[in-house]
Amino acid sequence: MRVVIADDEPIIVMNLKEILEDSGYEIVGTASNGFAAIDLCKEHRPDILILDIRMPGLDGLRTAKFIHEGGYVDTIVIESAFDDEEFVQKAGKYGVSAFMVKPIDAKTLVSTLKVATVRSKELRSLRSEVIEVNKNIEARKKLERTKGLVMDKLNLSEQEAYNYIRGISKENSISMEFVAEILLDCLLDEK
Repeated sequence: MRVVIADDEPIIVMNLKEILEDSGYEIVGTASNGFAAIDLCKEHRPDILILDIRMPGLDGLRTAKFIHEGGYVDTIVIESAFDDEEFVQKAGKYGVSAFMVKPIDAKTLVSTLKVATVRSKELRSLRSEVIEVNKNIEARKKLERTKGLVMDKLNLSEQEAYNYIRGISKENSISMEFVAEILLDCLLDEK
């Protein structure tokens, strides 16, 4: 697992780096502020980002939000000296997989990273499934709309309109979705 550590306290960075390297993680970069963390994550696309919540310039929460929205890292873990419920709530909204309170010991860090990584993968898989389902729904809507326009334009039954679209698809070895898209565009231009 490839890791970026972002914390403005060099001693904490050294401690985290030592724990992680001893546990088999690869540290691909360290940063002392949010801007540098974003740059490292864009460049290296690590598996994990460990991020201090309070850093100069751009704080950890806003950094996490930007990195999550950009899809630059799979798992974001926030570390903080403060156990503030408001921070925890915001962290969850900004794509953070885990929140650890300093000081952090080796067992807690490694265990937290393992669980957070599993949860991040599950969420990513669910998001992909939702995207795929939405694509299929949109394709089906497009096909249904096209079928309705073909029915009106060519005075066909629903089954005949479907067969018409399917016939074009088979004849040209292209998907029905693509045929529907083209026909829809052509039929709407005629109106």
